[in-house]
Amino acid sequence: MISKQNKTETFLWADVIRSGAIVLVIVIHVADLVVRKWQDVPDLWWHTANVFGSFARPAVPLFVMLSGALLLGRRETWDVFVKKRLMRILIPLLAWSAIFFLYRYFYHNHTFSLESVLKGLYSGHAYFHLWYFYMLFGLYLLLPLLRILVQHASKRELIYMILLWFFVVSLNVVTRKYFGFTTGIDLLNMAGYLGFFVGGYVIVNSKFSTRFFILSLVIFWVASLATIFGTADIVEDVEKYNEFFYNYRSWNVVLASFSFFIVLKYAADRWGTLLSKRGASLFAIISSASLGMYVFHVIPLEMLKYGSLGFTMHPAKSPPWFMIPAMVAVVFVSSLLVAIVLKNLPLVRRIV
Repeated sequence: MISKQNKTETFLWADVIRSGAIVLVIVIHVADLVVRKWQDVPDLWWHTANVFGSFARPAVPLFVMLSGALLLGRRETWDVFVKKRLMRILIPLLAWSAIFFLYRYFYHNHTFSLESVLKGLYSGHAYFHLWYFYMLFGLYLLLPLLRILVQHASKRELIYMILLWFFVVSLNVVTRKYFGFTTGIDLLNMAGYLGFFVGGYVIVNSKFSTRFFILSLVIFWVASLATIFGTADIVEDVEKYNEFFYNYRSWNVVLASFSFFIVLKYAADRWGTLLSKRGASLFAIISSASLGMYVFHVIPLEMLKYGSLGFTMHPAKSPPWFMIPAMVAVVFVSSLLVAIVLKNLPLVRRIV
């Protein structure tokens, strides 16, 4: 059986990965304001935003891998699983869905009715970024079964499982798109984000050499470049925005995500002691606030986009090589401050 990590939550690497992931989420959503406007912005602006968005693709996979790394090795009673795991996702999901239904009604003048609310809750369409909670809740429902699997499987068996998942969600999609056929073997039960979840557990319970760290860094760069050039090529070919290479389960993003997770984990373990106590505390603060930042960040982003604060910040209206980092910084800081405040309010701390 594979070895187990203990008290993983206290490790600096977990805070570093979670902090990095939330920054990348914000980068993606800011860059999307440009990349989705192909032909409506100057070519150089679009390609600049594509670079930002491509390097940021590991964002959500990092969160999923981290969840698997922290949870799959645990042994918990059924009561603890329901109260501490399922409710940890379900309560914020319902609360923020309600908040964003009201946000859509008051800020975007969308229709608000019992039917639209029920459909939105069931389908996961309360707001575009809340899909993450539905995906994660699905993985949490499988958590008790996955724990039995990973705690009794060898490392080789888990790697086989991840490679099988990679074939289904990534390579099989490539053969369908470029060659017009897929395998006749029914492997749909291996789809979804399961490989990221199990992969995070395998990575944190493995030891990597400096050579492998360098190899992972190279793979991350190569995979990210494949995202950049693949997206540019396909968009110019079909003459409209296309996110085939942006998909979190595309072969290039899968490779970039696994390799970047290894890079961050190795760097934090190897050089984390060089970080000052203040620096480590900052990562811990961002990490603990990341859930609140994730759900809230779209509000300051849209307020800047539409000029609701009396001024506008939009990377499709100003040079994106300046505006994307500036807008990311403003959204990041404002989301962090709001999340910290919410975490200290007794009535709402459970949803952040």
